[in-house]
Amino acid sequence: MGLLWSKYCFRLYDADWWVRVSSTTKGLSYKVKIEGQLVLDEKPDQTSEEIISPQTFNVTHNGRTYELKIGPVSAFDCTVHVYSDGKLIYRHKDRDFVTLHRTEKAFKKMDKGIAWLETFDTRDPRPFWKVILEVCLIGMAIGTAYALLSNNLEDRFGWEIGRLGFWPAAIIGVCIAMFWPARLRFIR
Repeated sequence: MGLLWSKYCFRLYDADWWVRVSSTTKGLSYKVKIEGQLVLDEKPDQTSEEIISPQTFNVTHNGRTYELKIGPVSAFDCTVHVYSDGKLIYRHKDRDFVTLHRTEKAFKKMDKGIAWLETFDTRDPRPFWKVILEVCLIGMAIGTAYALLSNNLEDRFGWEIGRLGFWPAAIIGVCIAMFWPARLRFIR
């Protein structure tokens, strides 16, 4: 699996299958086409633990019900298993699912951090690009203000805060981006 999406094409029971797994801001998106007909389009809201665990979907084609399991085989790759009547009938590239212990531990910590941030009501329902754009604009404004303040203090009073580099501006920008109240958001 690429970092953003993966596509699996295979032939099963004289039908061309196309399975696509892609990243979204809320988890993974799953699409399945059989003979060019879209039979599954799921965009579940997932926790990070669910993203690295095999997901199960039911698909019906030509009167047969198939169970698809899509899950990780490494930190950067997924695979597709297709079951019919409880039997495994196809395994993409003949690979088994794996448990990503280190990634799972990191994701559990991230989920706890996100849950902690949600107690401050900082969950942002906007699309990801709007959040990034707002953070960049705020960061640019803070950086400009910091540069002007640094130059003026050095010229007028001889104080050299410019030696600190860009770190104070970066830290202030990250703090504002994380704890920016919803009522002060200017990109809706």
